[in-house]
Amino acid sequence: MRNWCTVLLLMCCVSVGAQQIVDRSAKKRPEWYGTTRQGFLVVTGVDSDLQKAQQKTLNEVKLQILQSVAQNVTYSTEMMTELLTQNQDVQTTTSFREQGTTRVANLPFLTGITLSRAADSYWELQRDKQSGEMQYAFCLLYPYSDADYQELKAQFDELEGRMEKVVSDAEAAKDNIADAETIGETVDKLTTAYNYFIDGRRRSWTKQTIEAYNALYSQMAIKTEKLARAKYLCRLTLGGSKIKCSTQPKFRSECASDLKCESADGEFILTFDDSDCIADEPNSISITLRLDGHLIKSQLRIDR
Repeated sequence: MRNWCTVLLLMCCVSVGAQQIVDRSAKKRPEWYGTTRQGFLVVTGVDSDLQKAQQKTLNEVKLQILQSVAQNVTYSTEMMTELLTQNQDVQTTTSFREQGTTRVANLPFLTGITLSRAADSYWELQRDKQSGEMQYAFCLLYPYSDADYQELKAQFDELEGRMEKVVSDAEAAKDNIADAETIGETVDKLTTAYNYFIDGRRRSWTKQTIEAYNALYSQMAIKTEKLARAKYLCRLTLGGSKIKCSTQPKFRSECASDLKCESADGEFILTFDDSDCIADEPNSISITLRLDGHLIKSQLRIDR
């Protein structure tokens, strides 16, 4: 990480040489400008808007801290690979880093990193001597001691373990679903984990698990069993096996009336009045059940 910071600083110093300083926040640059300091991060962000330059600088601080505590995460390697393969295109490299910080900025253990915690800051309004383009360079001296590193590393490791456990637990439970509603609940947890992960490997792993859970809905069916005249038991099955369901289905019929449904330990008892059903006609009741946006349909043939 230290070498990477040095490269950023060198890039910043070289570019300033081709700029004319139009305005600045202090009469002269601070002593820490363009240096490396033990226990601190020295970071610069550039944009035509000062507030955006500040945000870029803060995002870069978060990104560097993440890289320091997440050395085992594939994301760091992927970013360096992108920088190496596109080394000739500085604009593309910058764009890639900005895309990376979009997810990094909202990681829970990085939310305490703010501009107010900076030890010092300095900005310049620079004009390119050739193009005349104006841009702000916002520089930040941000404290990052060994104690800060150890604290954030512990928070990171705990959160990493918790999120990975969400996915591994979901994988292990997929073939033993006992309650239909747990599918949607699990997908919600997996989606949280997917949005948390920043490396391609674990995002792909989580996405595949989400897709596997969503595919379970296509394996569902509503089965019916006659208990008495105009009285049926309705149950939901997954892959042929019974599962509980607390969401009541909807019933509709052209002949049956007064349709009533009562829950019974994850199943449903349907009663109705069949007096208007003609014996020789194909009398039926349509059953629909909506679970997390997925529709399961069935047709109950009325047997008088």
